[in-house]
Amino acid sequence: MEERDWLVLLNLIQELTSLSATRLLEAFGSARAVFQATEEQLRGVERITPKLAERLIAQGRRPEVVAEELSRARAAEFVMSEAVMGALSVENLDLDAEPLPQ
Repeated sequence: MEERDWLVLLNLIQELTSLSATRLLEAFGSARAVFQATEEQLRGVERITPKLAERLIAQGRRPEVVAEELSRARAAEFVMSEAVMGALSVENLDLDAEPLPQ
């Protein structure tokens, strides 16, 4: 898997705040390294609880789950980007609309 895939997987862990994710990335240097760390190493990072460390380890050690999660994330990303692009297309713009109130 590429680093981008590991980053997506890291962001899919609901219990992980953006601050904690940043701390993990700073501590280990890459998302892949986060998932390859031991529980002791993970718990050495501020605000990483034993439960969260276990979740990170379990997620990183199960390639079939990783592949499934990434597949879902990519599908959601595609659907979202298609919706955004459709909403932003010139045909959908109402150029005569009143400006939004400030």
